[in-house]
Amino acid sequence: DKIQFKAMIDAARSTPDQSAMIPGRLVASEYEDTTPTWQAEVRRAVFDVQIDFAMILDGKHGYKAAVQCYAENHYIIFSNQRTFDTNNGDSKSMRMMMWSGNNHGGFWKNLTTFGLPVTLNFISSTIPGLMAKSQYHDLTYDCVAIYVLPKWDMEKQAFLPDMWMNKEEAPDDLEDRYALSFTLCNGKSVRAKKNTKGNLNGRGGEKGDDLQITFYEVHGNKFYRDADGTLKAQHCFLSEYDDLDQTKDVVGLDIPKADNQMRIAFKAFME
Repeated sequence: DKIQFKAMIDAARSTPDQSAMIPGRLVASEYEDTTPTWQAEVRRAVFDVQIDFAMILDGKHGYKAAVQCYAENHYIIFSNQRTFDTNNGDSKSMRMMMWSGNNHGGFWKNLTTFGLPVTLNFISSTIPGLMAKSQYHDLTYDCVAIYVLPKWDMEKQAFLPDMWMNKEEAPDDLEDRYALSFTLCNGKSVRAKKNTKGNLNGRGGEKGDDLQITFYEVHGNKFYRDADGTLKAQHCFLSEYDDLDQTKDVVGLDIPKADNQMRIAFKAFME
């Protein structure tokens, strides 16, 4: 239900609970552990899906692995306030919700519900070409924090009280939960065109400039268990920030309150 999902994501961003956050960085011993802690299970699930998602970003690996990172038969929300792209050109804010159906299709549902004649599969197919033009390379993803969301009460449209943090025990039914992961994204690119005038973000420069592109992403992760019982995650939300302190978009408008509250909470947790 799109109303329920949006309400849940909005509530998670507007009133984030730092006590339900865990460190996001996965160490090698956790990845190899055959009897992982629940925290390691969560970190591995998030790590695995981020590896596949990153495959699309250098423009050399197609898009199939990346689109599979997104949930099927589920609504997907995008909320971007990052002010620069991989060429350091201006990037406008973007707020969008869409349906990801079977095989990440759903053309008619997106057209009739949102007025969007697109599918997630089609949008994903355009990204490798765009990334190749900017020669985006040497990518790293460093997940720094994960917020395990409480269960959602659909009748009350509110989160149910969660007590695992106080008892220092695993959240019940992890496979039926969602989590927001906060990740530092770092990469290099080559400016594809001269952009020295009128750059609103202040990052203009000459064609051929070597660039360091660093920003933060928040991914919504929907957990499930595969046939072997391994905890896995699929994406259902994406938000991007310039840095830990961003409050304005590229044209100087305040970023939405929910996005700002989420940024503040993740920054506080890291400190």
